[in-house]
Amino acid sequence: MPGNLWAMHALELKGRAMVVEGDWTGARPLHTESLAAWRDSGVRSCIAHGLEACASLALAQLQLPRAVRLLGAADAIH
Repeated sequence: MPGNLWAMHALELKGRAMVVEGDWTGARPLHTESLAAWRDSGVRSCIAHGLEACASLALAQLQLPRAVRLLGAADAIH
């Protein structure tokens, strides 16, 4: 994984921690940025993990249909 993607992984993990802490506003841009980097990388497993991170945010916000769609997309990629 190139160095830039390690930085994106760190962003995703920080976003996941923010979701757990209830800082959904802060988590969203981190998930968005890391998912865009995963998409650009073409590394399917990383894209799936990014979608799962976004799903965790949607679930925390009780956006259940969105969470299900994101998890379905992640599952289709795995």
